[in-house]
Amino acid sequence: MNSINSLLGSETLDQVMGLWSQATPQDITCYNINMQGTRQAETTCRHALENYEKNLHVVQELECKLEISRWVPGDPEWENVACLVSNRKYQCAIDHLESLVVS
Repeated sequence: MNSINSLLGSETLDQVMGLWSQATPQDITCYNINMQGTRQAETTCRHALENYEKNLHVVQELECKLEISRWVPGDPEWENVACLVSNRKYQCAIDHLESLVVS
């Protein structure tokens, strides 16, 4: 899932959207510096959002061309993968416990 997020740029988008700056300028020069920083942050945010939307559109087109359908909770494929994930977590816990016993 991380590769999909990085492909879409959603991690970058989340980071940029999470930036928040608050300043109370004391004089006009401080205000101008803060205004410039705000404009740069807004531009970075807008670019990240545009890249995310562009990449999402590309992924959606690829899904259509390859006839890929997304799984939703309740689908047999979803349930099968959920079972595999649960088994994997269980096996990792058993392996960790075994390593503790051996050590």
